[in-house]
Amino acid sequence: MTLPAPQADPTTARRAFAGHVGAWLGLALLDFGVRLVERPQEALGLRLAVHAIDLGQLLLLGLSSGAVAYAWRRYGPERRGLGLFSGLLLLTILAIVVAERILWLELLGAAGHTPIPWEIEARIIPALFALSVPAAAGLAYKLGPTKLGPLCVIAGLGLGAAHQLLFPNLYPGIHTFATWVAALLVAEGSQGLLARPVAFWDRRSRWVRRATLAVAVALGLVATVAPIPPNAATRLRQIPGAVVARHVPRWDAAGVASARVEGPWYRSRAALPAIPATAIPWAPDKPIVLLVLVDALRADVLMGDEAEHMPALRQLAASGLQFRRTWSIAPGTAETVSGLLAGKYPSQLHWARQPTSRSRKMVLWPKDDSVRVANLLDDAGVATSVVKGMPGFALNYGLTQGIAEVTDVHSRRAKTIAQGWLRWVDSHEDRASFCYVHFIEAHRPYDLAGTEGTLRERYLRELTLADQGIEAVVKGIAERGLSDRLVLIVSADHGEGFGEHNAYYHGTTLYEEMVRVPLVIHHPALHPRVVDSRVSLIDLAPTILDLFGVATPGSYMGQTLAPVLAGGSLAATRPIYLDSQRGLTGMVFEDGHKLLVDDGLPELYDLDADPGEEENIYDGGDHARRHLGELRAFEKAHQMVPVRRQ
Repeated sequence: MTLPAPQADPTTARRAFAGHVGAWLGLALLDFGVRLVERPQEALGLRLAVHAIDLGQLLLLGLSSGAVAYAWRRYGPERRGLGLFSGLLLLTILAIVVAERILWLELLGAAGHTPIPWEIEARIIPALFALSVPAAAGLAYKLGPTKLGPLCVIAGLGLGAAHQLLFPNLYPGIHTFATWVAALLVAEGSQGLLARPVAFWDRRSRWVRRATLAVAVALGLVATVAPIPPNAATRLRQIPGAVVARHVPRWDAAGVASARVEGPWYRSRAALPAIPATAIPWAPDKPIVLLVLVDALRADVLMGDEAEHMPALRQLAASGLQFRRTWSIAPGTAETVSGLLAGKYPSQLHWARQPTSRSRKMVLWPKDDSVRVANLLDDAGVATSVVKGMPGFALNYGLTQGIAEVTDVHSRRAKTIAQGWLRWVDSHEDRASFCYVHFIEAHRPYDLAGTEGTLRERYLRELTLADQGIEAVVKGIAERGLSDRLVLIVSADHGEGFGEHNAYYHGTTLYEEMVRVPLVIHHPALHPRVVDSRVSLIDLAPTILDLFGVATPGSYMGQTLAPVLAGGSLAATRPIYLDSQRGLTGMVFEDGHKLLVDDGLPELYDLDADPGEEENIYDGGDHARRHLGELRAFEKAHQMVPVRRQ
């Protein structure tokens, strides 16, 4: 089969222009359809506003890429083969530059598996990823004028839908490249289909064509550079195919300086003296304190019918203290565990890239000399231990720094981990002790309890396995006659997403599904009740120290829950800060508002009126800017240095 060579004539150039504009408009319409499938309940007015902006932004992108394609075909090299080569070369350079800009941090975690130094490999991987762009363009360019051109169009539209529907939780940069590749497949693959539409367009008068293009450019510019209502901007950021919205600089948050906020928590705590332990009347002489973190356990699991999947934890909550408004420190395990046990937020700790034990992969772990809870307990003569079960679970990379003993039971099963802890207690029964255990159920891919059913059903079945570990702890301690000494703290490192805000699993957002967690504290002397005070897992460090009568360093960022354990109430003064190492920060305020900042885009929600965080009410007014200024003041006072963890 003889394939036609590129022709430097106006008709071919106009087809190229039309193909690129049409491709990006088609992807904008595809975004509308995907969003309709993902969020059918969204209000029509808001939906139309969001997609009008998306359409304008992608129209401008299509006009820009179409102009380049037109100029290359109309005025570029004419000799057979040279035109394709030069075009692909320029496209390759552009793709590599863009990949190095938006993919380097996202793909950094993939480096470290070859003999090549990881710093070099981390640059090579995005460049190799970028080659998908010229590859798609070259293939579609060759096949577009032939009978196989429609297959490229179908493949492009299929890719445009698939990466959004099947893999919505991919990094934004990967979504951007998937959309780019899809647009090129459609644009170049449609060349053979555009003869009649372009001929029809050519028959219009010159002034009509120019006026139409001018209006299209104006609409695209307005949609891209004009201020966007906060709620619409938030929705746009949740559409994987809305690639312009994700990368347009946000000036709203950038223009707000830190506020002057009075109060001890908005000043540096680095040099503050230690805080004496708060007395807990019923605390045993030799307490056995066990901190159990159930991986990815959402708070709402214990607040509805799904609680039937965790009968042991439900019983503990009914006979102990259940904190119903608890936030994790971050949406990821490493950040939360390291912060909880250091009494500081992850952005206050020093992190360094270190190779994992199973490969040369360079991963960011806390490497910080801050005094940990375990250091203080060890100085007080308390035995400390971590019992880990997940093979390769990186509890020894600074997350549990200072803990004296590490026991590996070589099993992911919660019951086995619980039995390992009970054996450790048997050998330390005569001492006060603190131990941290982590139940990996229910972590994706949710395959430990079968793979039948929906993701949520598989997740809940795995939580039942974790609950069996909790049951084994309670039963084993009772059999040993140590129930009066056990203070059992059960919570989670983070929550889990199941499509809310177009996100799955964890680590990618600070919305409630990923940062709201349960917190249950149980001891026979506690009067059972539900606690509605707003608390954070950062509060557990001083609380654990109080249980052993150990003073809390003044630099710790949490506020002890000891008054609640003693039967009183919590007069919380510290703000609840939400940390992340993916460009996300946030804060929960006493007035019920929650502020998030995602790469410069501020979002404000009234959690009392809108617990699902459906409507971003940040309007740039005094009230919203005051909250943003308070967030900035807190970060400035405590020298928060966010680090992107890969």
